[in-house]
Amino acid sequence: MKALIPRRVQIETVFGCPESCVMCAVHAPTGRTPGIMDIDTFNRIIANMKPWRDSIEMLDLVGLGEPLVDPTLTDKIIHAKREGFRNLAFTTNGVLLNDRRRNDILETGIETVIFSIYGSNQEIHDSVMITGHFDEIEHNIREMITLRDSRRHSTRFILIFIRQEANIDDWDNCVSRWWKHLNPTRRDMMIRYDRHSWGGVHKDFIDPWESACPSPCPVLSKRMTVLVDGTVPMCCMDAHRCRHRMGDIVRDDIATIYNNERFKDIRKRHEHGLMSSVPLCGTCTIHLSETSRITVS
Repeated sequence: MKALIPRRVQIETVFGCPESCVMCAVHAPTGRTPGIMDIDTFNRIIANMKPWRDSIEMLDLVGLGEPLVDPTLTDKIIHAKREGFRNLAFTTNGVLLNDRRRNDILETGIETVIFSIYGSNQEIHDSVMITGHFDEIEHNIREMITLRDSRRHSTRFILIFIRQEANIDDWDNCVSRWWKHLNPTRRDMMIRYDRHSWGGVHKDFIDPWESACPSPCPVLSKRMTVLVDGTVPMCCMDAHRCRHRMGDIVRDDIATIYNNERFKDIRKRHEHGLMSSVPLCGTCTIHLSETSRITVS
C-alpha cells in the first residue's frame, strides 16, 4: 500500500509570543517550554522530509507562537526553498515587522505572508489583542505591501480575521479598510474564520463535535504539525498540550510517522464515527471554524 504523505506540513519555529490575544491558546497552562527551534534541528527536519517534497504541497513555518521572534526565520525560509520545498508561508501579528525584517523576508522569495488583523479601529483591536499595537501593526503591514509592490516581489499577502464576540460585527469594516491596499492580481486575499476552541483549551467555547464534524476529520490525512523540538502531535489543535505524541521527525522520516499504528488507529476511529473516543477530538471545534470561512479575493 502506498504511504500516506501529508499535503501540508506546519513547522512550529517558535513556541511562545510576547503579545496576548483572547482567542489564542499560547499563554494557557501547558507542560511545554517556550522556545525557538534551532537551525540545526530545522535543517535535520527538512532533510528527513526532502525525499517526500514533491508530495508536500505547502510548508508553513508557524505554530503556536510568533515566527518573527526567531532571528533565523529568513535563514530557514531560504534553506527550505533551496531544498526544493514550495508554497512556503508563515503567519504573523506584524508587531516585529520593522524595515529590515520586511526587506529580508521579501528577498527570500517566500510565496505567502499571512497577517492577523483583529479590528478596524483601536478599540475593537485592543479588545482582542489586549497588548495593543494597533497603529504600529497597521503601519508595518502597509509598508510591507508598498515595498512588495514597488520592487515587484512575488510574495502574496493574506489578511486573516478571526471573528469572535469582541469583533463580531466588524468584518465588513475591516474589508473596507484593507482591501484597497491589496492586489488581487498578486493573489492577495482576506479570509474570515470563526474562533475555535483550540481542542477544548477554551472550555467556554465548545460546540458538540458530532453535530457538525465531517467524518473523518480531513486534518488527520492531509496535514502534519511539527513542534519546536521536532515532536509530531496528532494535529495542529494538539500543539498546545501535545496529548498525542505521534513521533519525532528529527529522528524518523515523515512517512514512518504519518503511517504508524497510532495515526492509523485515530483515523480508523474517525472513519467509524468515534471521534469523541479520542482525547481532544470530542471538544474540538476547528471543523466549525473551517466551515465558517468567508474569502475576499
